[in-house]
Amino acid sequence: MDRRSLISPIIFCMVICAGSVMGSDEFDIAEQAFEKGYYTVAEAFFRAVIEEVPDNTNVPDALYFLTRIYRVKGEFVNYMDAVNHFLQRFEYDQRCAELAYDLMDHLCDQQSYHIAYHYAREYDHLIIDTDLLCRMGLGLYRQDELEMAVQVLAQCPPEDTVLILRATLTDDRTEQYRLYEHVSGIKGTMYTIEALLDEGDTIAAFGYYRTIGQDIEEGGLLYRYARVSLLFDRENLNLSSNKLSLLPGFETKAQYLQALVSGNKEVCSILPDDAEENRLYRLCLQTKVYDPVTPESVAVNSMLPDSFGLSDLEDLRAAYPGVFSLDSLYCEQLLRVGRAEKAFASIEPYLYYVNTHHYARFIRGLLQYNRSDYSGAVKDILLSQNTQIRAYYVLARAMVHCGLDPLEYYEIVLDGSIDSVFRVQVQQETMVILYQKKLYQKIVSYPYEIVIENDSLHRLYLNSLAHTGNVKKADSLARVYFGKVEPVQADHYGIYLVANKAYNTARFLYDSLYNDVDEPLLPSIQYTWALVPMLQGDVDTALYRFKRILERVQPGSPYYRAAFKCASIHYIKEEFDSAAHYYGIAKIDDSLRVDALQNQMICYKKAAEWRGVMQAAEELIPSIDDSLAAETYFEYGYAQLRYGDLREAIDNFHNALQRESSPGYLFWLAETYLAKGNFIKALYHYRKIMELYPGDEMWTPTAWYKVGIALEFMDELDEAKSVYQGIIEQRGAGDTWSIEAQKRMDLLK
Repeated sequence: MDRRSLISPIIFCMVICAGSVMGSDEFDIAEQAFEKGYYTVAEAFFRAVIEEVPDNTNVPDALYFLTRIYRVKGEFVNYMDAVNHFLQRFEYDQRCAELAYDLMDHLCDQQSYHIAYHYAREYDHLIIDTDLLCRMGLGLYRQDELEMAVQVLAQCPPEDTVLILRATLTDDRTEQYRLYEHVSGIKGTMYTIEALLDEGDTIAAFGYYRTIGQDIEEGGLLYRYARVSLLFDRENLNLSSNKLSLLPGFETKAQYLQALVSGNKEVCSILPDDAEENRLYRLCLQTKVYDPVTPESVAVNSMLPDSFGLSDLEDLRAAYPGVFSLDSLYCEQLLRVGRAEKAFASIEPYLYYVNTHHYARFIRGLLQYNRSDYSGAVKDILLSQNTQIRAYYVLARAMVHCGLDPLEYYEIVLDGSIDSVFRVQVQQETMVILYQKKLYQKIVSYPYEIVIENDSLHRLYLNSLAHTGNVKKADSLARVYFGKVEPVQADHYGIYLVANKAYNTARFLYDSLYNDVDEPLLPSIQYTWALVPMLQGDVDTALYRFKRILERVQPGSPYYRAAFKCASIHYIKEEFDSAAHYYGIAKIDDSLRVDALQNQMICYKKAAEWRGVMQAAEELIPSIDDSLAAETYFEYGYAQLRYGDLREAIDNFHNALQRESSPGYLFWLAETYLAKGNFIKALYHYRKIMELYPGDEMWTPTAWYKVGIALEFMDELDEAKSVYQGIIEQRGAGDTWSIEAQKRMDLLK
């Protein structure tokens, strides 16, 4: 060691100590030593300040300097001890946030994430830097501390990496898909597809797959898209693998993917470089290719399928077993005579060859349709990638049974069908789907002749005419074929009038319907009968009619919609208790549940019925997405605060802040801590508002004033006065908060 590096501190001590006889105290000596970099000397004097006069006003500064010294010297145990001492003893000091951050940052640098996690839990109110939380959560995930990782990541901003990690860590599939939906671009869609496939939901995965375009440039994402295209679309796979082959690091993967389609095992001479390539390599080794060679004596391809009867084909298959061209021809003949079970049995062995499994899978899909296994049929026909008209037709019909939307596939069939009888059948089936989707204009574009023989379709067509305003034609045809205009058809015209704001005509129509029929009208018609006066502004008549519906109609969609309208009218009249009651009825309907509970919560809040707010929020939370979650958690917490459930209020304010940063949410969290007597956390959250939202003229001056109040509660009266003085000086004497601050100053004199 350089002798001068030892002499300089010694000389410094001699000079300073000589000066101290003339009045310099130990803290000044320590501070000067620190500034000159004489850390050992500074440490000794700072420790003396702390140990000799524990109540000295310089103790917080001395302890703070010690943390800096130990950090510089690399004495981590002493550093942690000093930081802990400072945080516990001087928790109101503004430097706590700096020290807590510095300590956790250093712990993360040392990969001591689990220790950092415990500090984050204890001093969560000091953490403003969410990047630190992200680092901590990612580190815990890598160290397999999954439970801790989940808790930390839940407090991080919803960035892609955080959302993906949270989705990976949750066992709740619904929550997983919700998180993936918020990942930017098609990345989240790809994660959703992979999760659905992992769960076995091929149909839903295909629905998401079809939303992805071809403009993918990033290599990793393009590879994942190509890998999924192996299942769903060979053409897309070829396009994607060709693009991949031009990207560094993906050339071999592209070759493996193409080999999985072609069955070409020459690619297996290329050895894999990573785990993913090794997985593809093993799949390539396992692929089997059917040899399509047909014996010359059979020459099936040169003959027309109709030239063979079933008995002829059975003889040929017995003579030449395992010939795909023979077996597929036999399969087709069996399908023609409705023998799907035997058809699939003849083709089932070909499921295991890469060049025949798509056809075999399609035949299995037809069999599953015949067995009424419609979900299995949809899955197999989709994965067969069969583009024949019959495939799309069976797929569309199976989707109807599964409650899926088949319209696109029906339209493909219509565009490609030539047979006129078949085309009429498809049009009739398509009309039913269009009617369910309320696409009335498209229905009336179909030829009228195709519905005349079918009373059900005929009424559907006439209703569509009325709904599109062609009332004269609809009424004329109805009287010719059915002898009268039925109320449902009139209702469709009424809905058309309402949509076009012809309320007077609509009211006359519905009043006539209501008074002229002998039997009660359908609930849906009664609902519109009550709605029209409301649209005209005649809310008293509307309220009377909606309540009549509740008295006379069985629970169902019109019943609950009528209850919702009753609630809305009572809300307009500021009759909040009555409004809350009717929203409570409407919430039973799933389609109205979220809106009804939201509105019920507002009604209870306006009526200061805090238990009602809490109950509505508790029911609402499981039904909402992130766009409503933050506000709902806040309202829940606010009601708990007003009701006196402070601990629960704090939890729900935190839940709100995890989903959306808001100065209002922070303020009421601080207020709750203040009410609970936790002045330190209240102080930090008030200050956090000032730091994060310096330009907010509503919450920031309020929080600044409340900092002074919190300091008063802590008996830090001089600091409180300083806060009030700062408000007055910065905002001017005439400002509202300056006036309030002056009042506090006067009281503290």
